[in-house]
Amino acid sequence: MKLYRPQELADWCRRASTLLDNDGGERSPESVPRAAKELCAAAEGISLEAAEIDAKCQARNDLLRDIIDSLKEVGFFVADPYFENESQPEGDVVIQARRAGEEVVAKVNLTDEVKSVWSGIEGEHCKTAFHDYVESMASRGANVSPTRADLRERPISIRKGAKDIPRGEEHERGSHQ
Repeated sequence: MKLYRPQELADWCRRASTLLDNDGGERSPESVPRAAKELCAAAEGISLEAAEIDAKCQARNDLLRDIIDSLKEVGFFVADPYFENESQPEGDVVIQARRAGEEVVAKVNLTDEVKSVWSGIEGEHCKTAFHDYVESMASRGANVSPTRADLRERPISIRKGAKDIPRGEEHERGSHQ
């Protein structure tokens, strides 16, 4: 079982222990029920918050599976994902993937936001890999919206169904001058 918000839980346990110990006799018997109700409300709040975080983590795990499957589909070798900070399971999860001279490092948070850095082969080849990934994610129902303007549309020369570069008559007949 994952423990979300351990500090809040530790604080609640301290407060409950203090209530049970009756503050060393300093608490009046009439204040105990009120303090117990406050503890119950705090426990409910901690429980609800943990359930929300757990649901977001499950959604993030689904997104992680889609990202990993999409990267593999376009030819990347993907390492096991890991928490950026092991003590914060509600923090970012990091995915690293490689393909020949290319590398992708992606971070996924609980808001379904993916920040990725694609590096390696310069020019259109890396953009092609990114757009292949975007299409693979779309086939899984995930909408990927790049923030970089040059990645918002697949370049015309590599769009599916694009025509070859036009050539003059000499090149079509095979003559060179």
